[in-house]
Amino acid sequence: MYLLSHIGCDDFEKVVLPSCLSVLKENPQGVLQSICYLLKIICLDLSKYCMVFKPDILRLVQHSDEQMRADALVIVGTLIIKSTDPETLTTMLDAITTSLGGCTYIFSIISITLIHCEF
Repeated sequence: MYLLSHIGCDDFEKVVLPSCLSVLKENPQGVLQSICYLLKIICLDLSKYCMVFKPDILRLVQHSDEQMRADALVIVGTLIIKSTDPETLTTMLDAITTSLGGCTYIFSIISITLIHCEF
């Protein structure tokens, strides 16, 4: 994975991103932690990828498996932290709040995300 840490935007968009999205749909349990790790190590502004990942990640935030929910929240946190667009935080938190049916989970989401987002 360290080979991918300095991948360029074009290669990420054309090769890595489509593969990540495909496997997230087909076998999220098998790749979720790898995608978490990948997003943490790449040296890119992830602002424009938040909306691309959002549908699949929001589905996993609601998953019945606690580890998958936690990993999905780590991805949300990583996307937010590695984004330069200030609207990313608002957009992602609004989407999570709506997805979970209210704001009662926001503090736990933020806590889990910050705990797992070590750079």
